[in-house]
Amino acid sequence: MGRTGEAYADQRHRLTALGDGQTALGGAVSVGRTASLATGWYSTSATGGYWHRLALGDARLPGELAYSANFTWSPDGRFGLGPMVYGFHRLGGSDLNKINWDDPNAWAVCGRSRPRSAVGCPSTHATRRCTSRG
Repeated sequence: MGRTGEAYADQRHRLTALGDGQTALGGAVSVGRTASLATGWYSTSATGGYWHRLALGDARLPGELAYSANFTWSPDGRFGLGPMVYGFHRLGGSDLNKINWDDPNAWAVCGRSRPRSAVGCPSTHATRRCTSRG
């Protein structure tokens, strides 16, 4: 897998930039299961991956671990609800007080993590013409 920030690389020094303007190569492993219940169904999945971030000029960039997990339960087949967790963790990087903020790669070299979670994520699902009955 690959991702690139080339479209906004020249804006990477700005606080409002869409990203840190770098390119990364990586891979991920994903597992999941969906099954029927007496009434409704459930679905669960988890993904973990690693991004090797390519250097930006002289800046050596630390890699990142990315992760996600979710569970959805649908009591009637149409509406679902469940928790989710996702985010990333940069393996290394500089502390904010040690970064040269005049460097356009300042955001790319800072150490950071971004875990996010939600307790109740509602969803809707189609119930017609999804399975064949015979």
